Amino acid sequence: MKKLLQSAAVSVAMLGGGAAQAAITLDANGKVLVTPANTYEIYLSGASAVVGFIENLITNNGVVDIEQVCNPAAPIYKFQDNGNGTDQNAYYCTLNSTGSTANPQLVGLAAGKTELLIYKRSAGGSALGVAPIIADAKAPANPAAGAVEFLNISNPALCTAPPTTGALRVSTCTYSPTTAGQFQLKKPDFGVSDVDPEQFRGVANTPAGFAAVTPSDVNLLTVESAFGQAFGITAT
Repeated sequence: MKKLLQSAAVSVAMLGGGAAQAAITLDANGKVLVTPANTYEIYLSGASAVVGFIENLITNNGVVDIEQVCNPAAPIYKFQDNGNGTDQNAYYCTLNSTGSTANPQLVGLAAGKTELLIYKRSAGGSALGVAPIIADAKAPANPAAGAVEFLNISNPALCTAPPTTGALRVSTCTYSPTTAGQFQLKKPDFGVSDVDPEQFRGVANTPAGFAAVTPSDVNLLTVESAFGQAFGITAT
C-alpha cells in the first residue's frame, strides 16, 4: 500500500536512522553522474505548493548536523526542468553519517546505499499526488498502472554542469513529457495533496488518464495528515 502525504507529513514519513558515507561523482565536463547501485531513489508527485518545504527539508543548514538528512559537509545537487523548475525537480545528496546511529536516514534504506535522490513532480498538482497512487494500488502488478512522467537526469547531455561552489548546486535539464529520453515513467512512491483525496472526482477534478476517486478508493490509501505553512502568508 502506497502513502498519500498531506503537506508537512512528508518529513515524518521519510526519516529514520544512519548510513555510510560516499561522494557523488562528476564527469569530465563537470556534470553529475548518478550511480544507481549506490543511490536510494524516491519518486514523489503532487502539490506544487510544497516544493519549497521539501527543498528546505533537504537543504536547510540551520538544522543541527546530526539531524540533517544529507551530509552537511558535502554539496547537494538540485535539478530543475528548463521551465525554471515549475514542473519537475530532483535533489541528489550524500546521506548523513555524522555521529551516532540515531542520524536521519530513509526508513528501509538498503544496505550499501550511500546517496539519496528525491524526484519531485509538481506538474498536475495535487490530483497527480492522488490518482497515480490509487491506480497503482488497484493494479500493483501492472508496471504501467499509476506511472507518470518524471525528470530524466540519468543522461548528462540533457543537463547543465552545476556550479562548483555553494551548498546547493543547481543544474537545469531539458525536459518534455512527450519527447522520448527527456522523461522517465515511474510509479510515485508517495503522493502529496493540499486537500483530501475524495475531492478528485467529477469532470473538473479528475486528471486525464485516470478515474475519478471514489470513497472505496480512499480505503486503498494510507493518508497521513499534518498542519504546515505550505502556501504564502498572503494566500493563507
